[in-house]
Amino acid sequence: MQPVITKTVTVTYTPPAVPVPKTVMETDGTYRVGTDIVLGTYRSAGRSSQGESDCYWARLNSLNPTDIIDNNISIGPQVVALQPSDAAFLTHSCQPWQKTD
Repeated sequence: MQPVITKTVTVTYTPPAVPVPKTVMETDGTYRVGTDIVLGTYRSAGRSSQGESDCYWARLNSLNPTDIIDNNISIGPQVVALQPSDAAFLTHSCQPWQKTD
């Protein structure tokens, strides 16, 4: 006996959404330039009230936190211009970074 097809089901595949780079960095971490965050100039008001140390940032040649192009540490406001050659940006104990341009 042959099987009888009684119903045809159409399956539609929806690919996952492509992540869009952000213009705000709200938490400590290492952000990939062009993937996690948009290239540009960013400003932070300085040390976070929850920070265990002063506001520290670094522009990186790679995802390795010791592969530093430029960095700074301060309690006050900070401004950094990310360059097309930057692979990543690291931030620790800073208030949120907001793109300004």
